[in-house]
Amino acid sequence: MPKLVVNANGHVLGEFPVNKDRMVIGSKASNEIPLDNVNADNEHAVITRCGDLYVIEDLGSANGTFVHERKITRLLLSDEDLISVGSCQLRFVEEDAKRGDAGAAPSKAKAPAPDAGKPAQEPQAKRSAAPAAAKGPVAAGECPHCGYKRLPKDAKAPEDRCPSCKLGYATTPGVLISAESKTGDRLEVYDKEVVIKRKMGVKVLLQSLKGDLLEGIKGDKYIPIDTIASIQLKPASALLAGYITIVLPESKEGFKLAGLDDCTVEFVKREEEKFLEIKAFLDARIGR
Repeated sequence: MPKLVVNANGHVLGEFPVNKDRMVIGSKASNEIPLDNVNADNEHAVITRCGDLYVIEDLGSANGTFVHERKITRLLLSDEDLISVGSCQLRFVEEDAKRGDAGAAPSKAKAPAPDAGKPAQEPQAKRSAAPAAAKGPVAAGECPHCGYKRLPKDAKAPEDRCPSCKLGYATTPGVLISAESKTGDRLEVYDKEVVIKRKMGVKVLLQSLKGDLLEGIKGDKYIPIDTIASIQLKPASALLAGYITIVLPESKEGFKLAGLDDCTVEFVKREEEKFLEIKAFLDARIGR
């Protein structure tokens, strides 16, 4: 079971097993991870469990949430990641199940308040929504994402994927991170697959003329994460769009024109930050 080791001013203050689907970090005493810290909001950040993955998300805090000194909005956590919330550091440790750790109850020790001369920050009232937690068991043949039940006419459809929404049955419901471009193309990352959703337009019509590039007229693409070789990203400039490309092992002919590649989503400069987050997220997920 993963745990968070809380430090302040070089002293270890306690350990908290990450044993819930949603654990809030902040200065409020009722939080799963309470911090006595004037630079932390009441509800500063949250760690969400999605299958066997753990995602940290900033909850619109005044001073921000940092991982290895990099300000983040939402990030997939890896072993030994160092999270900074105000003057406190929380080290994320993925404990080996073979150690037999029983996940003792968390110590409710609080981090000491930093210098009294620093003014307290007002907590933000508006909080962004956390990724949806996995649903409970569903009836046989029923999709956990959209509830569609397989019919006899779906006999030729892949048995591991919903014939209606196209998502895999083994994929945990709830998008971990997503981004949308000005053209309406949307890139969604789940725990086991990446989905590229296309908005009907000239680009999709061009793609439809190249039948080897599409899965259906809408151009939607469903890519299992364990089949991804790498993630390529070209930054946008003031005049030219950038793009992110999901590279698969079978991509032997090099990159096609970005606007016609069904594994590519284009974006403009103001949208770039979110796509950079997705690249970092997927790089960590595929171990690059």
